[in-house]
This record gives sequence, structure tokens and C-alpha cells, in this order.
Amino acid sequence: MIFQNIHLRLTTLPPNTPRGTTTSTPSTRLIFAASPSSPDILLPQLFAVKSLVNDALDIIDVSRWTGQSTDSSFISGQLKLLHDHLREAKACLKGSGPRNDVDPVPGADWWTNSPDENTFQPPLGEHLSLHFTIQDAHLVLTVRTLAPTSPGGTPSTPNESAFSLSGFSLRTKLLGLGPKPPNHDEMGEIFEWRGRQDVIVREKVRVETGDPSLLSIAAKLSALEHEVARLRLNLRIILTGDVEED
Repeated sequence: MIFQNIHLRLTTLPPNTPRGTTTSTPSTRLIFAASPSSPDILLPQLFAVKSLVNDALDIIDVSRWTGQSTDSSFISGQLKLLHDHLREAKACLKGSGPRNDVDPVPGADWWTNSPDENTFQPPLGEHLSLHFTIQDAHLVLTVRTLAPTSPGGTPSTPNESAFSLSGFSLRTKLLGLGPKPPNHDEMGEIFEWRGRQDVIVREKVRVETGDPSLLSIAAKLSALEHEVARLRLNLRIILTGDVEED
């Protein structure tokens, strides 16, 4: 999986690239560090899928060579175990839905699973999170700008008077001019960023792109899961006459 350099234009993120250098507007440009010693971006979901597929192959080997291959109860149990592994692997590539804590997938907690800041040049900085995940076999990047909470546990706010008589601040508030405060689904929540500091999310942007390899793997896992489910049903009908899926 090859990642490209990233250009960001966020209200709460100061640009590091002047106007006209790469685009017509200032932006924050993040370049993947070229050094061999630079940290890699690891996707826990892919590691989980690899482990589950390897375990599924072991289940097949046990069923064929070292288990009781002529025992219908044993084969039924092995098919169920195989089906569970394929279903879990497919679920890892599907990913958790928004705000879904019922069936979490590996790496879903962005506050502990964001890439190392030294993966990029320049480094990300203390309060910028880039979280890579897989959702519906698509590669998803969620960018968050963060701010520390105050000692009392409430979000820190800019030291700005509600009505400034110095000019522009008053006019922008009354006339609705200037950038509006970002709105997102994590506003007001407090997260323990990297186990070191409580932060709030100031701005959140989500970008996704289709990946042919992920889509192909998801389709194959789905086909295998369907086939194993069919075999389980056929065996259950032979053994018990029950046509209900479990």
C-alpha cells in the first residue's frame, strides 16, 4: 500500500507552505520521511486479517490431516470455527461504524493509534493527529487538530473578548464574516492523547479512497464465508434436518 504526500488546508492548522509554492493558497504540506529508520505506518486491521487467515488455514490443515476427519461432529465444529474466523476477518476490513463501540476493530482508538509524529517531514507536531483506518475496504484518513484542556478539565478557549471595540472582531461577529468555528461529532469530548495529555478535538476532517487490493481481499473473504456457511447448512440438514442458520 503506497501513501502519497499530504496537503492540508484547515482553519485551525497554520500553513507551512507559502502561497504559490505548490498551490494557489497556503497549505500545510506533510512529506513522508525518506529515511530507512523512519517509523512505518501500521494498520492494525490488516495485521488482524493476516492472523485470522493464517489461523483459518491451520484449521483446514487440522481438519484434513490431524483431526478426526470422519467424525461428523468434529467436522461440524471445525466448519463453525472456520466460519467464525472468516467472518471476523471480513468484519476487520469493514471497520466499525461511526460511534460504534459494540464491535470495535483493532486500531479504532485514534488517540492511541495515530502514526508516530516523526513519520513525516516536518514532524506532525504535538497537537495534530493523522489516523489511518480501513472502512468498507476503503482506506480512510481522519485528520484532527487538537487543543489541551484547561487544568479544571474544561476545554481551553482562545483569549479573545466576545465584543472587541478595536474593529474587525466586532464586525465579524455581528455580520458573520471570517472563518466559522468548525463543527464535528466529537465536539465537547475529552480524549487522553497518547496517554500523556487530555485534549479536545478542534477540527476534524475525514477523507477516504478506494484501494483495489483491499476491495479484492474483502470480496474473496465474503465469497469464502458464504461458501463455508453453505457447507455448514448442508451438513446440519444431513445430521439434524434443521434448516435454520445459527
